[in-house]
Amino acid sequence: MSQDGAAAEEEEEPARSYCVFERDRMLPRPTPGRPLAADVDLAARSRAPMPMATKIGFALWGVAALWWFAYYANWQGAFGLMDVKLMCIAVATSECELFQQRIARISAIPTYYPVFWWAGCIAMGIGLIQMRGGKKRTEP
Repeated sequence: MSQDGAAAEEEEEPARSYCVFERDRMLPRPTPGRPLAADVDLAARSRAPMPMATKIGFALWGVAALWWFAYYANWQGAFGLMDVKLMCIAVATSECELFQQRIARISAIPTYYPVFWWAGCIAMGIGLIQMRGGKKRTEP
């Protein structure tokens, strides 16, 4: 009978909260899908928008990478001699010039020059400077 009485007492005891204060028991608790409003406001304020120069830099890098890949895929296939072709995305080495002389005869794609790559680098640099300047202005 004592075992049944102990089991009945355990069932009657209300579920205990792990809150430090009893008054906090009824407050909403954050979950991954539903953070507290204060957390959302803090995250929105701390995240600065990406500068337009950074977006332009990424776009220019994408254009340069696509043009480079399409152009140099005409020589030894898309991934053939990739270790040598990879340098051609930013600089014109002697191997790149040799490839360009041979590809020019067979390709309808205009000869690749890294002008978009370096324009993207300049735009990214300007975007990084803008981001650093924006953070300094928002900090107290």
